[in-house]
Amino acid sequence: MKVLLKYFASIILLTFPKTLQNFNLNNSINSQQMDFQEYKQKTLGDEIKASQALVKLFNFEKKAKGYYSESFELDTFDDDTFEYYFEFDKKQTQEYLKHIKPFATVDGTGGFAAFWVLGESIDNAPIIVFGSEGNIKIVAKNLFDFMRLLTFDSELMDGVSTKSLQEYKPSTYKNEFITFLKKEFDLEPVSDITHEELYGNSKESIQITKEAEKLYKDKFIKWHQQFFDISEYYNLETD
Repeated sequence: MKVLLKYFASIILLTFPKTLQNFNLNNSINSQQMDFQEYKQKTLGDEIKASQALVKLFNFEKKAKGYYSESFELDTFDDDTFEYYFEFDKKQTQEYLKHIKPFATVDGTGGFAAFWVLGESIDNAPIIVFGSEGNIKIVAKNLFDFMRLLTFDSELMDGVSTKSLQEYKPSTYKNEFITFLKKEFDLEPVSDITHEELYGNSKESIQITKEAEKLYKDKFIKWHQQFFDISEYYNLETD
């Protein structure tokens, strides 16, 4: 199935889902000066309970007022996000958003992270990255593991972070974020690449994602069949 896509003022044909590169990304919590209740309402709605971990992350980001992991920020998203991304109609979108709750931007081209809500709260909700080029990937089994992924301080481009030590510049509030995770949740940062590697992935990040996929990948693909077969868009590679 092919769709028309606006991309840098050109019209080209791509296999859906559509790219997100033209999304309006001015919905971050700091650009809108919103409080947590407003963010929660726009992100989770009335029926889904927020976790204390999300509250604390929100408050940390509000105080930081700058990046603590490359290109990452808590965001709100319009209800028609998936009408654009998957060409859903409004009824499909409403049904999809009962369980898929976008909550943050993860890269500079419009990729975003979402909770896959399986119950009445997000406490144990796995986290899925919807890439700006259409790749979809479960990256963490819960918010705690996801926050550890953020300590690698590299864009979760299509759900995979890589880093070049020659080009790497730490985010302004990276160290404060690591301190926050240790103090509030007793979480350690993931392993970094070494100077001998120069370019690559965090081995611990890869393990976190593999663990999440082992638990949820097949279930997610099966659940998604009610909308369409997502398997060809699911990024099966983790390293």
